[in-house]
Amino acid sequence: MNESVRKEIHFKFEGRRFVAREGDTVAEALIRNGIKVFSLSNRYIRPRGYFCGDGTCNQCMMNIDGNNALACRTIIKENMNINRNVPKIKKLNSLSFLIHIPFIIYFMKNKLLKNKKIISRAIETNFSTDILIIGSGDSGISAFNTLKKLGINTILVSDFFPKDFNYSDYTINAKVFLIDDMVAYSSNSENLIKIKAKKIILATGSKNTDVVFENNDLPGIMTFQAFRRIILKGIIPGKEAVIIGSSGEEEKIANYIENHGIEIKGIVSKIPKVSKYKYFYYYEVEKAYGYSSIKKLKIKKGIFERILKCDLVILSDKTKNIDLIFNSKINYLKDKNSFFPVRNEDLSISDNIYYCSGFSENESIIEGQKAAMNALKSLSGGENENNVQIDGY
Repeated sequence: MNESVRKEIHFKFEGRRFVAREGDTVAEALIRNGIKVFSLSNRYIRPRGYFCGDGTCNQCMMNIDGNNALACRTIIKENMNINRNVPKIKKLNSLSFLIHIPFIIYFMKNKLLKNKKIISRAIETNFSTDILIIGSGDSGISAFNTLKKLGINTILVSDFFPKDFNYSDYTINAKVFLIDDMVAYSSNSENLIKIKAKKIILATGSKNTDVVFENNDLPGIMTFQAFRRIILKGIIPGKEAVIIGSSGEEEKIANYIENHGIEIKGIVSKIPKVSKYKYFYYYEVEKAYGYSSIKKLKIKKGIFERILKCDLVILSDKTKNIDLIFNSKINYLKDKNSFFPVRNEDLSISDNIYYCSGFSENESIIEGQKAAMNALKSLSGGENENNVQIDGY
């Protein structure tokens, strides 16, 4: 949606008024206003910022209207009151204390240690459907479109939808956290949502993985998934980027980032490739520098060291998202550097649950179609009532 169409939302951050756009998460609203530090770590009083974008890492836990909540999972509302979470300071050694004096003074000045107790209750909402699809990647949308064209009672639930996706009454914007006895439990910022289904298709795709190096928690370091979520809202989180990873998609990611006006300072990867971008093959990321956000990156290969100036670091390594898979065998695919569930020929991983995910766009689309038709066939007692042939299946 055009940014000028989405109405302005006013909110307070540490006593100051800011403006966001309707539909922004708290994290997006803060980054849109140039705010990168969301909280301080409990032990070392280190700044924390936006990292995963999907509520997995808990780095963006903030005080939102008096409650502890994830900034990347909470939708901004008019007159919302937001504060950083700051640990109670008990003992600091002299050096640590001196280093953190600016932050301590700032937070104390803004009364961030004040206790607020507000009790909130989730509203429970219930749905039922023949087929539930979880995930809005290429596989999930392919399965959803296949079944909707056939008029099958289908619900698609996801915490993130592509920019050009046409929403309908059959889509739910929420994160599924549990599947039990064919009931999917999900939530958004306000509601607990229960969806009862006869068949479930898991199309949860991939998730980015961490890279271990010193200071890898600085604000400005984030997964590509997190970057993509905010860039689709028209929010540009930096000017100079370094990409780290060996997924094989680094050049594609670099093109995507560059097309949004961000300069690519280099790609640190173990996969040699001829490219217009500067590749640093077999370099190890040793340390990130900065205080409130990333300023530069130190990489090393043997005796050779390089310093890359940047205000944005994108992590591109990923593995298949198998968080919702239970009671199913999992294999490790060495050539894909990813875990993958063991499936039957019809793509099922257990009774009434199917898993579809490819390692390319075309493969993912075909997987979604196959899962949809197999779930439909099982739903109708082994017969395809619609007698429809799907391309590639």
